[in-house]
Amino acid sequence: MLLFYLIPIVCDLLLFLTMPAFSAPDSWAAIYGGVKGDWAHSIQQTRDGGYIVAGNTSSFGAGNDDFWVLKLRPDGSVEWQKTYGGKSIDIAVSIQQTVDDGYIAVAGTFSFGAGKDDIWVLKLSPEGTVEWQKTYGGYSYDWAHSIQQTRDRGYI
Repeated sequence: MLLFYLIPIVCDLLLFLTMPAFSAPDSWAAIYGGVKGDWAHSIQQTRDGGYIVAGNTSSFGAGNDDFWVLKLRPDGSVEWQKTYGGKSIDIAVSIQQTVDDGYIAVAGTFSFGAGKDDIWVLKLSPEGTVEWQKTYGGYSYDWAHSIQQTRDRGYI
């Protein structure tokens, strides 16, 4: 009769010992920006476990809206942030980490280029310094939605 009472206890103990332990991942939440409008349009996790965020800001920078990049540590604190742009509207839409641990970003710009709105590509160092930049487009509106590094270390 004692065995009848011990079987459920032993089974529960075995189940407890064989079940994997699940724990909630470390998480955080943060707010970035200033007193005016600030938007994130692209976010990617970086190889160091942090994040790279690109968008636009009206709170900081040189113009109406500037291209804004934030490099975040894994805990969400800001490692660095920079704005890029001129006197008009510049909005980042996509950013990716490159094989050299820098970043490639694409934006729409009214500040630079040949027309009303041109595509603006920036290659950034791991610290956010502009290594090179180029605009693409003609007289009318030109826009990009994404950028990626290709296997031959070019960009598409």
